Amino acid sequence: MLRILFISDFLPHLNADSAGVLDAAMLLNDLSKKSKVDLISNVSKSDLIELDKLKKTCNQVFYVRNRTFDNKLIYLIKTIFSFLSKLPAIMFMSYSLRFKILLKGILSRNEYDVIIIEFTQMIHFIPIIKKCLPNAKIIVDESDIAFIRRERFVNNNFRGLLNKIFLFDNNKLRINEIKFLNLATAILTRTNHDWDILKNNNLKIKKENHHILLPFVNFNNVSEYHAPKPDDNIILFYGAMWRPVNEEAIVYFIKNIYDKIIIKVSGVKLFIAGSRPTPKLLNLQNDNIIITGFVPDIEKYYFNSKVVIAPLKSGSGIKGKVIQALAFCRPVVTTEIGIEGIELDESDFVYVRNDPSSFAEKVVDLLVADFPTDIFDISKKIINKFNWSDNFYRTYNFINEV
Repeated sequence: MLRILFISDFLPHLNADSAGVLDAAMLLNDLSKKSKVDLISNVSKSDLIELDKLKKTCNQVFYVRNRTFDNKLIYLIKTIFSFLSKLPAIMFMSYSLRFKILLKGILSRNEYDVIIIEFTQMIHFIPIIKKCLPNAKIIVDESDIAFIRRERFVNNNFRGLLNKIFLFDNNKLRINEIKFLNLATAILTRTNHDWDILKNNNLKIKKENHHILLPFVNFNNVSEYHAPKPDDNIILFYGAMWRPVNEEAIVYFIKNIYDKIIIKVSGVKLFIAGSRPTPKLLNLQNDNIIITGFVPDIEKYYFNSKVVIAPLKSGSGIKGKVIQALAFCRPVVTTEIGIEGIELDESDFVYVRNDPSSFAEKVVDLLVADFPTDIFDISKKIINKFNWSDNFYRTYNFINEV
């Protein structure tokens, strides 16, 4: 039985409202059924209620309260001081002396076969791990490419001096992300596209030490196929609304695309589903723009919608929202960033439109057209490809054999 130490910046629990954290939680949960797994993680105040469940899942659970997660003033102070550090901001945020001491103590008392690191911001601990356990395999799970995600967001949202400051930090991130990844034994990415980006940025890891871990996508009740009602012109956007890239996407849609749709189709309603919407977003709601907040059962929103949108301008990595929508038999209008790494095209009912006018036109076309019942075949293809059990089985074999 493998001895595994699972290192995460965010507590990997199954009630998480972030796709990356939920991926980590699923991996941790299934690894714990086959191996002896210890967990060390930063936690926020809201995470504390999840610890007892994880203590039943894992062999041991170690954690450090990271108050940066809960306190905006601490977050701002650490952001400022990160510019004096060799580490980029997101790695500096995750660092604490308490975490470093705790990690060293765990490594000195235990012999692990494998160390799994979740989230880019934790890979700066790799030199410590290699010094304490030189023979352990170190596997980094890169759920997305951090320096690509942040570069896109900075270029879309900041101009002038702020743009230069944040791009300076992002260059530090790119250098450090590649440098520390090159110290790992192996890397998991979500797509070949992400792997190609890393290789083009001087990643030295050999191809045989790379594995694609497809994301976990919730397919609960997806087999209960429902066509939308003909008169319900409902558009759906679904995502963790506290994430800046999701807020950016839907605000862009409302301000640049939505009006072009409602002048051509009557009775259009836009549902924005997802946890922790910000005040900025809540101020945009009205009778036809409905912001739900967290929804425990997303399937009814899919079943009521005619079109799902993913007008993403930033971010990186594979987008589970696009995959989930297709599994629920709903056509998707998105951007190049939204479809990145997903090897689908218009024959699969995914429509890439990058400018507001063509995006609006495609949404209008789908609202007024008869519902495409043959999308059910695409749904079955998606569900088969992203079956988590098969995906985990391949990943577990890779972890054993690499």
